Amino acid sequence: MAVLNLAAQQLLTEFRTPKPFAPSAAATTSDQRLYADAFRALVEAGLVTLWPPPPAHAPADRMLTAWLHLTDACNLRCPYCFVAHSPRRMHESVGQRAVEATFRAAMEGGYTTAKLKYAGGEPTLVFGLVQALHRHARRTAQRCGIALRELLLTNGVRLTDAIIQYLHDEGIDVMISLDGVDAWHDRQRPTVHGAGSFAAVAAAIDRCLAHDVAPDLSITVTAQNADGLASAVEFALDRNLRFNLNFVRSGDATHATATPAEDAALIAGVRSALHALQRRLPPYRLIDGLLDRSTFHTAHEHACGAGHNYLAFAPDGQVARCHAQLHAAVAGVDDPRLLTTVRSAATPGAVQSLAVTQRDGCRSCRWRAWCGGGCPLLAYQATGAWDQRSPYCAVYQALYPDVLRTEGFRILKYAAAPVKA
Repeated sequence: MAVLNLAAQQLLTEFRTPKPFAPSAAATTSDQRLYADAFRALVEAGLVTLWPPPPAHAPADRMLTAWLHLTDACNLRCPYCFVAHSPRRMHESVGQRAVEATFRAAMEGGYTTAKLKYAGGEPTLVFGLVQALHRHARRTAQRCGIALRELLLTNGVRLTDAIIQYLHDEGIDVMISLDGVDAWHDRQRPTVHGAGSFAAVAAAIDRCLAHDVAPDLSITVTAQNADGLASAVEFALDRNLRFNLNFVRSGDATHATATPAEDAALIAGVRSALHALQRRLPPYRLIDGLLDRSTFHTAHEHACGAGHNYLAFAPDGQVARCHAQLHAAVAGVDDPRLLTTVRSAATPGAVQSLAVTQRDGCRSCRWRAWCGGGCPLLAYQATGAWDQRSPYCAVYQALYPDVLRTEGFRILKYAAAPVKA
């Protein structure tokens, strides 16, 4: 993303039709130098490029992500959770095979990095298993010559000092679920006994910071907590933490659609959060976490990696395309061509992640390259078809200008050497 003044915009407009770069011969030397500097800034921002374009090359760092569903057990009872809670857990031997399968799939697909997400349920309930799989992953990554990234997805309630120190020492990233401050969080994330969990989670976040661990915050946005998003953003900014605003997804198809009143609540809540952010613009980038599945690093055709560069391992070793669809397995942990099978399997009911250009109502949308059409599973639950746009489409379109404006303000505040024209 780039912020342009009027003169820079006019310069960019000159290259809508490809032409050689040539400052006006009639311009003064200083004007020619300014023109060249402005043109160089447009090139560095990716707004002007060579024509015809150079041959496409694979990215230098390509990543395959695997979700390891370690347990169905959890110490919270969030009403929107898609997991059917039970004592079921992954055996260590199955977990080791899942780790090995991930690296085999990474080599199969030519990926240079494998990312493991330790998840559930609540993975800190089986933290010994996390440690065992981490050790196995380190050894396997070294043997395969593939970089390893790891992330613990947790509700934070059981994050002790000892666990946090281990995560710090081993270089495992942390994402903590926080749905608001005080009552806003407690309404959506009660304990198994119905008590609130905010105090425990906030204390865990501060313990992480005391151990030099900066967790990302995952904020699930619903119509019930939308009016508290501003305070959640302020909580994150107080601690210099990154966060994601994730619109609610439920395993229950009856809750896949929202009423106009609920959409309005989401829009108003996110706007209030953006206003809070605009008052305290941080020096670090947040735009990719401000609007659900939308990301702005580069244009993309899919909202997620399901069916492409993503594996979800159930506790029994079955492999699904999406962690919200562990019941719809498309392969097994010992499949020798796991990535190919996951991509090509024609399993009834398994998520079909179509390109945004194949989804009805998306082909001509100006925002299609940033939302990728939204969550395909949610669209299917709402409409019964995989080629439909997200039920949150109207919310996205209403909020995109606000999100971009917020990032524009941030860039203007922290731009090191803006080009003047």
